[in-house]
Amino acid sequence: MTLTKKSFQVFIAAAKEAKNWGGEPWICMIPKLNLKHDKGNLSDLVKKGLIEIHDHEEKGRSQDMYLIFTERGKMLATSHNITIK
Repeated sequence: MTLTKKSFQVFIAAAKEAKNWGGEPWICMIPKLNLKHDKGNLSDLVKKGLIEIHDHEEKGRSQDMYLIFTERGKMLATSHNITIK
């Protein structure tokens, strides 16, 4: 699996933030994430089976969405010395 540089940066930022949110970071709380520009990178991570995106209130608002790391995503994070619960 190959990630673009930007998709990898988004993944690492989300993985590092996960420790503050019980392993499931809110999208709006991920540092340096600009949804307007990084939506495609999040989609890339979903398509590659690294994360799932959940809509807490099911209203389609980005501030209500959070990430869940798949086992594959957790393994990738671990390979970069980031532990996700």
